[in-house]
Amino acid sequence: MLRKAVNLVTLAHYVLMNKNTPVLSFDYDLGDHKAVRIREVFAPEAAPFGFVDRRGDISKAELNYWWRHRAIPASRAHVKRLLENLQLESTLVLAEKSFGLSLSDRYWLNDEDDPASWDAVNFFDNDFSDDLGFLTLGQDLAGSSPDAPDYRTVSLSSPNSTLGGDLLKKWKIVNGERVLLKSGVGFVNQEPYNEVAATALHRRLMEPGEFTPYTLFEDGRRVYDVEFYSGSKEYDYEIDAATGETLNMTELEELMAGMGNGGGSDSAYEPLLRLLYDHEGAEDAMEYRVSDLAVAHVREFAGDTERGRGKIARMERTPAGEFLTDGPKTYRIHYDSVSPRPRRAGLLIDGKVGSSGEQLVLEVRASSRRTTVYGQDNTLGCLDFSNCEILYFPQDPTRWMMLPTTRSCRVPEGRGIDSAGIAPDVRIPLPLPEVLTDNVDAWTLWVAEDMKTEKRKE
Repeated sequence: MLRKAVNLVTLAHYVLMNKNTPVLSFDYDLGDHKAVRIREVFAPEAAPFGFVDRRGDISKAELNYWWRHRAIPASRAHVKRLLENLQLESTLVLAEKSFGLSLSDRYWLNDEDDPASWDAVNFFDNDFSDDLGFLTLGQDLAGSSPDAPDYRTVSLSSPNSTLGGDLLKKWKIVNGERVLLKSGVGFVNQEPYNEVAATALHRRLMEPGEFTPYTLFEDGRRVYDVEFYSGSKEYDYEIDAATGETLNMTELEELMAGMGNGGGSDSAYEPLLRLLYDHEGAEDAMEYRVSDLAVAHVREFAGDTERGRGKIARMERTPAGEFLTDGPKTYRIHYDSVSPRPRRAGLLIDGKVGSSGEQLVLEVRASSRRTTVYGQDNTLGCLDFSNCEILYFPQDPTRWMMLPTTRSCRVPEGRGIDSAGIAPDVRIPLPLPEVLTDNVDAWTLWVAEDMKTEKRKE
């Protein structure tokens, strides 16, 4: 489910290129990191495999699916640390910074407002820095290596910005050749040795050129990520593989800060909700208002599922402008297990929390008795109408507006939250900081002390 506040959208105008061949032009939302409109298709035969459907059309959903999978996957080890160190919100930003270029194919994005040429930007012929690769291979830790780059000056124009797969890896120029380095995971770092063993088997069974050989290559310092429990406490730290030195030990954070979260995708907070969950709950569902925009929204995000196809079929039977009111009024919040930690948690909010940030507050209240919501002001109040889509003016496509396609089922019952926002469980009696980082430590210390006091009362 996607929930978005109605915010100003910054659009880029890209052309998807296959080397020197324009494939299609489209408008791209730099805030949400997705295509919002395909403007013209030039050469569908040059599009990536699977783009074109049976009718010969290319859909926005297929374009966005390809683009999401163009980026480093969120499931890769250490990707969170990578983004935090580079101060980026998403791996899609990395793909944007490198024009979506790769060393696995010839597709890239050409900015119509600042056009470039394949000869000038491709990584097959042009050298690239090893800075980002040093980070994507997991070699960056506490400045312990003389090769560690300065995060503030790392060049993001690199084929490592679009390197897929869950294993730590990077492209590196070695003696003028582009070489793919792949690392392993876990304490034994087994995967590279498996590749070398597989290469030996292939040499016995196949001719040179019929398989890709792997060799061992040492490239800087390696670290191991370790997590363990001692009693009821969790520890998370890293070990230098060469020296055995313990690095960067931190205890589990029990204070979750949602302050300043203006919204985005519900999927972004799902891991946090799973961590805080301690009992089954229910929340208000949403209803689509039938329109071409609503149908397009469902097609983009759920069109390939049975549930999505069923919803589209019901929309096609319902007059435009009416709401689909025949669905369930609530949805279930349920996980198969309950995390033993944290035993208690505080969720910090402020008046800028809106949209999916507010949805997190509601779902936490519905499914987590161990979590207390702290803040000074109510949340923003921007949730009752959601799942926005861009509507272009038919006579002037340079003008557009954002329109919600759904409303919460609480709205017809008079229980909407947009007029007042969501109140915290406990109000913090401290001044609201003008800048979040100015006063966040004082807020955190106050909440931590309050949580200790409440624990003593139990």
